[in-house]
Amino acid sequence: MLYKAVSILKNLLAIPVSKEHENEFDIEINKINIVRGKITAKLFIIVELLQLFTLFAVKKGELLEEPNIYYGAMYLFLISAMMVFYKIFNTFGRDVGRYLNSINIAGIFFADIILIWCGGISLLDLQSGGLFIVYAVAILCVGVTPFYKPITLMFIYTISHIPFLILIPYFQVSPKVIYSIYINSTAFVIIAWAISYMRYKQIIQDLSYKKIIEIQYNDLMDSNKKLEEANKQLEQFNQIDYLTGINNRYVFDKIIKMEWDRCKRNFTSLSLIMIDIDYFKAFNDHYGHQAGDECLKQIAQVLKSSAGRASDTIARYGGEEFAVILPYLRKEGAEKLAQKIKNNVEQLNIPHSYSSISDHITISLGVYTVVPSNELTEKEFIRIADTALYKAKEDRNKVVVA
Repeated sequence: MLYKAVSILKNLLAIPVSKEHENEFDIEINKINIVRGKITAKLFIIVELLQLFTLFAVKKGELLEEPNIYYGAMYLFLISAMMVFYKIFNTFGRDVGRYLNSINIAGIFFADIILIWCGGISLLDLQSGGLFIVYAVAILCVGVTPFYKPITLMFIYTISHIPFLILIPYFQVSPKVIYSIYINSTAFVIIAWAISYMRYKQIIQDLSYKKIIEIQYNDLMDSNKKLEEANKQLEQFNQIDYLTGINNRYVFDKIIKMEWDRCKRNFTSLSLIMIDIDYFKAFNDHYGHQAGDECLKQIAQVLKSSAGRASDTIARYGGEEFAVILPYLRKEGAEKLAQKIKNNVEQLNIPHSYSSISDHITISLGVYTVVPSNELTEKEFIRIADTALYKAKEDRNKVVVA
């Protein structure tokens, strides 16, 4: 039976906190306590200074009479104590995690000094026919202002309340009044402890929920980041021709429109080179698709090395066709680049015994340059460049400028 009672009491006093986050919760709670402790210390200093001023305002002859001299000494003591605690809290508050244990100890002393002091004032009030209202208010304030662990607050109340109960008969002679104070003050302690217990339990739950939300938020952000990276990779995959490693038709369509609009705004020239491999079907049929794929890769590398400006866009237009978008490049420059590409492809010396014009791979190129305007669309621009390519393919291994 005793063991069961102890277990119930232990479960009541102990509020379960995740071991993983216990230290973090203590830091969070003590940050709140530090701020409230500093505010409380300031308020006590101001109030007690006013009390001292009021006390000194009485007649000079009454200043050293009882109980004024005791009140004055109590006021001076509390002012001094609050100044010390304010200094302590201010120092510890700069690094709560480092001074965590010291803050907990200081918090216990801070609360007990306030309770004992208020109990002393109430005893003086009882001696003068007053009530224990100051002590009662202190009991409630200690229960609702800071956040103490239930077992810690029980320890704080025990240290202050037992001496208060013992000293009451020395300041009050009426048995009825003494009994009433015993009952009422103890009831205040129990009620204040219960309120503190519920508040402490609530803040632990709030911090736990906050931590859960924070963890879920971080997990969500990590998931979003991974998803974003996956989407980027997917987008990049969707933009790159899997065989040649250069841009695909999707990118070509997007870039040509973007460059068209840009050059149109800036009244600058835009050039387009359309490229086709001569007799590529015959090459594929006789040398095999693997050789055909290797040929496409080599020509793509030639295009990359030939069109070296950062603004140039190289793309596989489809099948054995390629395209090079050249913003801010005039007709002469585009024709010169097309001739360079043609020569560089010939220098690859890829054997093609089934070509009607050469014993190695050759290409045909169509070039068109224009300053974009409302008189022409980008689709018509592509069509004209493609027409130039068609004319080049009539003779093969040619560069035709529209």
